[in-house]
Amino acid sequence: MGAILDRRRLLGLSAGAGAAVVLGALDAAPAGAAPRGPGLPPVPGMLGDRRANELWYQFDLATWHEASQEFKDAWAAVKTHVGTDDAEMAMVRAWMDDMRSPDYPNAYVELLAPVREHLRVISNVQLAVFDRYYRRDRRGLASAFADFGQGVLYDPRIDGVHSMNGEPAPAGYHIWHAVLRGQMFLGIDVREWAAIDRMVGLGWALQSIAKPSQTEPNPPLPKRVVRRESRRWLRMSTAELDRAFLSQPYPPPA
Repeated sequence: MGAILDRRRLLGLSAGAGAAVVLGALDAAPAGAAPRGPGLPPVPGMLGDRRANELWYQFDLATWHEASQEFKDAWAAVKTHVGTDDAEMAMVRAWMDDMRSPDYPNAYVELLAPVREHLRVISNVQLAVFDRYYRRDRRGLASAFADFGQGVLYDPRIDGVHSMNGEPAPAGYHIWHAVLRGQMFLGIDVREWAAIDRMVGLGWALQSIAKPSQTEPNPPLPKRVVRRESRRWLRMSTAELDRAFLSQPYPPPA
């Protein structure tokens, strides 16, 4: 088995007690709260949670606008290995094809095993940003994903909204799920990505409902909708998330 973790455990990884803590805290938090955030200066014209805005701003810098050469090289190696410039969607298709196979995840693991260390670099960069702003704060991170999905984080530094690009529903959520599932199967930061995958699903669900503008501030969804979707997605096992992400472009009905 080597570095690849137990397939049965990964396929059924439970949300566990941590989800209950996150859900309880989300229920207690007022919708639309916009704390300044410790140590973060105010940004004139910014709307929404200050810390969540900073998370997604810095995340884009670290993985796109100002990505390190190490990160760029890692992603280039993954794209070269997959064999297409559209590597993101190629990984989604490969994951979906394998997910429908009784041998899942063998073919997907075999595809990505040669780029394991490159995927580890990508994981390290992404998790470093999450840890910088939400280390040991699952409730806060889940709320940041919920805000991201609703499109309520307007940041004048980007002259737009922090949310996933794409219409009618962003493919980025499927891409993220496919990449992090590959990381998990290869033993890369398994517990961290298992927890974050539920938040990815929550962001996808809320954005599918809100259909926010990418350029203009958006009103938050009703609290009851956010609570309903949070309870659904943050309690899912990894196997349940896998099945949900087979649905395109929107999540399956509850």
